[in-house]
Amino acid sequence: MTTTQALEDLRKILDELRRRVMTVEAVSREVADVLNLIAKFQERMLDVLKQILSKLDEHSERLSRLESDMRVIKDKLGTLDERVERLEEDMKTVRTTIERIAGTLEEEACDIAMQVVEELTGKRVPLSKLVVEGIAEVDVYGVTDDICVLGEVKTRIGPSAVKTLCKALVRLYEARRDLLRDRVVLLTHGLRVIDVARRLAETHGIGVITSRGVLVRPKLMRLEEAVEVCRKVLE
Repeated sequence: MTTTQALEDLRKILDELRRRVMTVEAVSREVADVLNLIAKFQERMLDVLKQILSKLDEHSERLSRLESDMRVIKDKLGTLDERVERLEEDMKTVRTTIERIAGTLEEEACDIAMQVVEELTGKRVPLSKLVVEGIAEVDVYGVTDDICVLGEVKTRIGPSAVKTLCKALVRLYEARRDLLRDRVVLLTHGLRVIDVARRLAETHGIGVITSRGVLVRPKLMRLEEAVEVCRKVLE
């Protein structure tokens, strides 16, 4: 029996009690009936109270389990926060290390590329980084009156590094030709070189340089020739 049904029974019994009390004709008989009804009322009341207590115990047990689960979750969140903090510190260290390596590689690339370009053209071309907002970013860049040098620096030179360099030249040619010159030297620099990238660069006259020396010597190309070569690489 549900709580609602039990309460409905109580209401009916009380209604009957009122009716019997108001219409008593035989005192002894009615008193007996009233006592029986009172007994039933008490019985029903005990059933209702037992159900209520049972529900309360059940809810109390659920609340206890919920509180226990919440404590476990809170402890795990605390541990997770500590791990996230340590991870953030580790990421800061990694970023700092990468920035230092990248900066060192770019400086090294400029120094070596300057020597390679001087051997190739007989001219010493000062090199540095070039950033043209929204158009291109070139790790190694320098110009004289008639020569332009562009280079891409990566720790690992793959085909993507060669394509990035070619994309930079094409974009500068289309949007900022004033930054280029009639003749162009294209080169890449890195700690390691993938064979397919070396072959791609060699096929198209693009230099490949590492800390150990020059793997592929760059070709001095006319600007239009270099742009055409780069567009083929990007196809």
